[in-house]
Amino acid sequence: MINSSKRKLALAGWLQVNDIISYNVPLKLQKFIFFYECACKVNEKPYEFDRLKGYKNGPVFSAVWGDYTKDRHEFDTHAKEEYESNTIDNNIALKIGFFIKTCTEEELSEITRTMNIWNAKKDRILSNEYQVPLDDDDFNSEDKQLINNILSVYPLEVINNSEVITIKNKVFILSKKDSTELSPQQWDTLNELSNLNELENPIHIAIDKEKKGRLLVD
Repeated sequence: MINSSKRKLALAGWLQVNDIISYNVPLKLQKFIFFYECACKVNEKPYEFDRLKGYKNGPVFSAVWGDYTKDRHEFDTHAKEEYESNTIDNNIALKIGFFIKTCTEEELSEITRTMNIWNAKKDRILSNEYQVPLDDDDFNSEDKQLINNILSVYPLEVINNSEVITIKNKVFILSKKDSTELSPQQWDTLNELSNLNELENPIHIAIDKEKKGRLLVD
C-alpha cells in the first residue's frame, strides 16, 4: 500500500523520468521534493509540507521515505503514473532538479540543516527523538532567501544546454556539446581533478578550442 500523496508521487515521477540517477539516490529524491515544495511556497503557489519530519540529514517526507524504501517497485509505478496525469511546474522542477545534480549528498544535507525550518527543532532531532514534526511556521525569511538563491543560480537556458558529470565527490558542469566531445585523455584529466581537495563544487569545465585537448577549469 502506497501512503504518499498524489502530489508527492507526481514529483517523484518527474525526477524518475527526467533524472533517473538522482531518483535512484533516496536522499536526492527527498531534497528534490523538499526544495520544490519550498520553491512553491516562496512563489505563493500551492505547496504541501504534510508529514515533513526532521532527521539528522535534514527534512524528510516520511510517507515518501517509507514507500520508496519498502515498496520500491510499486512506488516507481505509481510515481510515473501520477506524473503523467498531474501538472508539475516544469520551470521550478528544472531549476531544483539541476541544483540537486550539482550537489553531493553531503552538501545537500548541510544546506537543509542551515534552514530555520530544521534548526528550530535541532535539539530534539539531535537528541535522537524519532520523526520530529517540522512546522510550516518555522520557515522564515532566511529560508525564503536561500530558496530564492537556489532558483536564481542557473537560468533555464544554461540548464537546458548543460551536462553535469559527477566523479567521486566532485561535480563538473560543462556544455552538452563539450560533454559529447570529451576524449579518453580528457576523461582522465577529470578523474585527476576529482582528487584535488582545493576545487570546490560545482566545477565549470570547457574544452579549449585554441589548444586542442586542453580543459579550461573555472
